[in-house]
Amino acid sequence: MSLIPKLRRIVALLAFGALSGAGAAASPWQAASLTATANIRYGQHYMVALPDGYEADPQRAWPLIVFLHGAGEWGEDLARVKTQGLGAYIEGGGKLPAIVVAPQTPSGQFWHPLFVDAVMREVGARYRIDTDRTYLTGLSLGAMGTWSTALAFPDRFAALAPVAGSFPNDMLAYNLGRPEPTAADWLPAIRPLSHLPVWLAHGEVDPVVPFAMARRVAGVLKQLGMTPKTEWMPNVGHDAWTRTYAETPAFYEWLFAQRRGTAPAAPAPGAELAGHYRADNRETADVTVHADRIDIALSEGSQIEFLPIDRRQFIGPFLIRFEDDATGAPRALVIPGIGRFERQG
Repeated sequence: MSLIPKLRRIVALLAFGALSGAGAAASPWQAASLTATANIRYGQHYMVALPDGYEADPQRAWPLIVFLHGAGEWGEDLARVKTQGLGAYIEGGGKLPAIVVAPQTPSGQFWHPLFVDAVMREVGARYRIDTDRTYLTGLSLGAMGTWSTALAFPDRFAALAPVAGSFPNDMLAYNLGRPEPTAADWLPAIRPLSHLPVWLAHGEVDPVVPFAMARRVAGVLKQLGMTPKTEWMPNVGHDAWTRTYAETPAFYEWLFAQRRGTAPAAPAPGAELAGHYRADNRETADVTVHADRIDIALSEGSQIEFLPIDRRQFIGPFLIRFEDDATGAPRALVIPGIGRFERQG
């Protein structure tokens, strides 16, 4: 089985059964879709919930919470996003002094940072957002998307809160039965996020995303000098999000206390990365370099955009990196925990 279909099948294992839909009461959520001029390659639909009092003061800018759902809520039915996590908390009457936006990734689609970015840009143009108080959180698959999106746009957020998740590549490697990426893989990638406060929540008996993965995340952050808030939940399985979003007021007190810091700018991709790469199983990857990203076309038909973290590391739905030869020229494209493509010619 080729790479991307295999990864989609694996991520589907993260799906957590959605709860039944809400009753007939008016929903606080407003459905929306990206405009025709936006990039809808990785998704199009989202929901917005406005805080009480938004219309009362036309000069006030509000914090923004971006919530990324899990695999159980992907698809085309936005109502599913209301059934878990922060989506369910708002749908059930929970009140927050913030605008909340909840995109929906299509079925079988990993969270891509460019989709989240497109939604944030549209919401930012339509509503009054305090850009120094933008917070990113997600559950399970959405926790993986939280890391991917933050790595792509480290200067956009004031805090991160991944719940019941892992670094993106770790869960993929685990379900493939391959050696998982190590701290050495993640330390250079996560370093640009070392200015960000992070809240980690995870059930200690999670049968879907092993607790050890959350501990690995915490360990990497601490090695970088960060001090993540860790909410480890004894006797809790995969659903660490109900307690986090609906039963932990301290979570929101911590979140809204954070303000955006400064992050280093990522360099433009180098033209030397362009070329043809091949794996041992003869699958190929053709890399095209653009001003602010690279495109990778795989032999099985998928084409994915990746954004620079630094000159050799890139992030899209998962982390990739290029390794150099002794002369400093790129010799291999590596997907940590997944596979390796050697440069040809």
